[in-house]
Amino acid sequence: MVINSLTKKSSRSLTAPADFARWVWRNGKPMNLPKVKLDIADFDKRADSVFPSAILTLISIIQGVSFYILADNTFKLIEKGEPTASVLPHSILSLANLVIVAFEYIWFVGLFTGTISVFDISIIFCLGVGQVAPMYYLDDPCSWWLLNSGFCIIGLFAFTNSIWKAGRIDYEPKGVTPLLKSTLQRNRSICVVAAVVSMGIYALISQKVYPSGSPLVGAGIIGLLAGYLFFRDHGFLRQVRKACMKETPPV
Repeated sequence: MVINSLTKKSSRSLTAPADFARWVWRNGKPMNLPKVKLDIADFDKRADSVFPSAILTLISIIQGVSFYILADNTFKLIEKGEPTASVLPHSILSLANLVIVAFEYIWFVGLFTGTISVFDISIIFCLGVGQVAPMYYLDDPCSWWLLNSGFCIIGLFAFTNSIWKAGRIDYEPKGVTPLLKSTLQRNRSICVVAAVVSMGIYALISQKVYPSGSPLVGAGIIGLLAGYLFFRDHGFLRQVRKACMKETPPV
């Protein structure tokens, strides 16, 4: 064998990498393999290229699992005979949460780059927990609204982290930076309003002093906020594309 020709001191055939490793350390001298060189500029390029794929991979896994949990719990409750009017509104709002997180992160990776921080990873998992927790209480309005307020608060921290990251990136054209920050600040405000509404509905239900239609009113408000967020974010992305096209020299 080839390994035997390289190791004449060995008295037996080395048939596996583990055997070869044991032979090397018994003889006391590891092989003189060439060191791998990594230029720091290559590290920066790798960090930039890894950022979108790593973020989207995590989001894809979490959103896929979350969607399965939502669908499974919804159909199980309907099959058990739970009133559709009490289950479906919470299911629809939970689905809206899934869509919002997926949408925000898809355009997030297009405008952010750099080394992934522990905050980026932690926020992704916290958002996953925050959006999944209410799905286990689709038939319990009190618990659902309380947990949904927690999800909105996590979203507040997520947008705050994005604002911090935006301040560390030099965008071209220059007009993109204030436009991006104002969009993130608006989204952060939407999270605050949604959290207050959710907490208010929870307080009314827990104290049993609410009118019968207040959860539906709260659901309507949250739905309007989600629609407003989607509408303004689409407008922001159109503005970014227009700004980039203006800065692109003619061919």
